[in-house]
Amino acid sequence: MKARHDQGRSLPRLFAAAVLCAMLLGAFASAIPVSAAGMEPQISAASYSSPALCTDSGTTVDLAACSVQFEQGGELVAGAAITWRDGEKKVTSLEAAKPGVYPLTAEYGSLSRTVYVVAKDPSESEYVLYYDNFSSDTTTDLRVLQQSKGATITHNAVEGTLVLNSSNASGSYIRVLLPEFLDDFGDAVYTACYMLSDPCESSTRWGAMVYRRQKDTSLFMQLAMRYNSTLSNGLEVALRNTEGGWDVLKTGNTKVSCANSYNTVTASFVGPTTDFIINGNTVMTYDRTSFAEGGMGFQTRGITMSVDFVKICVNPKSSPDADKHPGRYADTAEKETGISMAPSIVSEVRSAADLERVMTELPAVALLPLSGSGGKLAVELSGTQTDPDSVFALFDRKVIPAFRVNDGATAVALGQYLKDRGYRDAFIVSRDPEVIAAARAVWSYPYGVLDASGSTDDDLTLQHTATAAGCRVIIMDESRLTRGSVDAIQSRYLAIWTAPGDGAAATASAVNRGVMGLITGDTASVAETLGRYYTDDHTLVRTVHFISHRGMTWLHQENSVEGLLDAFSFGATMVETDVHLSADGVIIIMHDTTIDRTTDGTGTISAMTAEEILSHKLVYNSLAEPENIPTLEDLFKAFADSDRRIVIEYKPTSTRLVEPLAEMIRKYGMEDRVMVISFYPAMLSSFHEIMPEVPVAWLASSVTPDPDDAITTVVDLASILQQSDVAFTPPYSPINTDSVRDLFVRGFSAWLWTVNDLVRLDRYICAGYAGITGNNPQWVTRYYMELASGREDGRLRISGSMYGGEVYDLTSASEAVILESSVKGTEWDPATGTFYGDGDGTARVFFKYRASTVSRQQYTLVTEVITVDVAARSAGP
Repeated sequence: MKARHDQGRSLPRLFAAAVLCAMLLGAFASAIPVSAAGMEPQISAASYSSPALCTDSGTTVDLAACSVQFEQGGELVAGAAITWRDGEKKVTSLEAAKPGVYPLTAEYGSLSRTVYVVAKDPSESEYVLYYDNFSSDTTTDLRVLQQSKGATITHNAVEGTLVLNSSNASGSYIRVLLPEFLDDFGDAVYTACYMLSDPCESSTRWGAMVYRRQKDTSLFMQLAMRYNSTLSNGLEVALRNTEGGWDVLKTGNTKVSCANSYNTVTASFVGPTTDFIINGNTVMTYDRTSFAEGGMGFQTRGITMSVDFVKICVNPKSSPDADKHPGRYADTAEKETGISMAPSIVSEVRSAADLERVMTELPAVALLPLSGSGGKLAVELSGTQTDPDSVFALFDRKVIPAFRVNDGATAVALGQYLKDRGYRDAFIVSRDPEVIAAARAVWSYPYGVLDASGSTDDDLTLQHTATAAGCRVIIMDESRLTRGSVDAIQSRYLAIWTAPGDGAAATASAVNRGVMGLITGDTASVAETLGRYYTDDHTLVRTVHFISHRGMTWLHQENSVEGLLDAFSFGATMVETDVHLSADGVIIIMHDTTIDRTTDGTGTISAMTAEEILSHKLVYNSLAEPENIPTLEDLFKAFADSDRRIVIEYKPTSTRLVEPLAEMIRKYGMEDRVMVISFYPAMLSSFHEIMPEVPVAWLASSVTPDPDDAITTVVDLASILQQSDVAFTPPYSPINTDSVRDLFVRGFSAWLWTVNDLVRLDRYICAGYAGITGNNPQWVTRYYMELASGREDGRLRISGSMYGGEVYDLTSASEAVILESSVKGTEWDPATGTFYGDGDGTARVFFKYRASTVSRQQYTLVTEVITVDVAARSAGP
């Protein structure tokens, strides 16, 4: 069998980035046990994003000793269980006689994918997928996507270069892709040595490396380098959007010359992170790369791009054999309790003894006072000091450190400390949001915690302050909290931590109000309370919100004002809708980019005026009457006299809608009733910059959670969530409760979309997810949403409120949980609505009720903790 690509050509001397690649790859090869003489694969697992098995030439690869990840986020399948084919021929091994790339087909049940054995010379350090130094004319290997009139693609035989010449006009362009098999590699190290020359008219013309280009669309990422520029925007990471325009996501300074000089540029991409290296120097890192995979190539605009060579290598960081948990992410232990998404235990550490206790009790988070006196960071422990390095070593990825910081200088030093060591999994806690911002300006990964204990600011002010500062968590006094106030804040993608008083009743009071974190100096007692009084599995201490997707689409037209309003009568607690911008700047509510599917007209929204769009009717639902196409202003007017909340999906991949959306929200005073979501973190970042008080959340579809490794999910998602200051709204599959729990500990609640299967919906309700988006609000109409206690006719009554609004007396079916009592023998008599005991006194109690879903899954609802009178039994009936 012949290798698909021959590496026999010599490399250009300008290949300066090779040194850096060698350093990266040197620490990479993870050898498996040798199964037979001469069989020595260096990388034995082909991941979904990098389907490569790497070895040295002259060896034979034992395929049974290798493994393959067939689906994104799926398990590795052992090679012995795989059927391997070389063309039509079944094989069990492959001889890599010389350096090159050998494609094989791996089959497992109904799954199949191409896996590439990549062989390198034993003296080399890189596993090369593709290389061309253009010593011969290989232009026919290129896939030409677009080429404007007058632009040319040629081979310069004298110089040995590929020449992409679009210098005939300022708007002239060329877009080409490298061979198609490279599209299989979502992760790679993409290097090109090229020169930019002959710009047309303007010195701002550019050449770019295209990557992650989506099949059958015009969407892709690119790294563009401007001609002869040393400006701050000389280097740009940009996204080609659905409207055919460009969204510039990040800029950097190129510090290079052009005309007669070649530059070696490397884009090393793995997952959402891309490092850009020019002439051996890392000049930019971008952590929000759109799309999980796609093609690689070149683009020019009004300039000539002469490519001396191009080289694509396997990215070592994408191998399953590499370190799966960089950034010192902790795998926290969950305490035994029946609570779905139980509040995290946050241990207050004030002494060396407290620190020692943390390692015995292993809370999720340890809160540590940090100082920066004398320019040196120190954890202050009752007059003694220890350094952060010792804390990280002691915690050993089992507990997440939360550093309490009081001043900006210490915050900056902490940010630099974490950045220098690559530590991402940590909290920064302060009363001053500017202190948190100072640390995160240096290193954006740590989670911000606004300490509002003792604050007299109202809840809305605290919410705005925390959201604007990019905080995940607010610490609030337990005395000011109610279940309603906690839900109002936490349903805005924030988390509340509080420090309850001593005793089981104080702990349960905070738990039943729904807080996400309990700060305590007595971790063992809090853990004991959680395990003792909450024994029913799937006990819910928070409202699970149902967000109606595009309104009540069974009875109305999709995304009509009437349908969005009617969804609340069936049980929705929020509604979700989609927005686009018309050609004349009016915000239109519609899911698609065109009006073709849902209306009696045709056309692209961004190319039509509002008058043209609104002249048509919504007609998609043939069982409903035609309805008007709404604008966002129509919807806001209809919601003006209510407190109903709207989740707005920002649909375009252009920032043109950002300012009009913010202006409309402010015009109708909807800041506290809307959240904005999008598939594109860059759009959310742009919106957050001009309207920081409104929560934003990422529809996390481009990163697939690992169903078997919760911490891998955190590693994959946290960089995007923290870099973009966005919340977490994942698709329901293949997300699992373990993944959600590990993100919950870090202040992220999960809002799932779009769940249109009743059994799944019931499962996620019982799992205590923060919110579930679906098309069927009628499914939850007669589900119990909340349990409450109150007095009626002098008796204590327990009532259950359903999502549809009905309220039922559940007194006789509810169970009392007695937390503490001043009277022995205290018991609850539901028939009389009274507590009796061996004497008169009081007790602290809460009530619980076991509910069922249609699919017969059970969950327990609880009331808030209340104080009740206990009557002596002699006074009973």
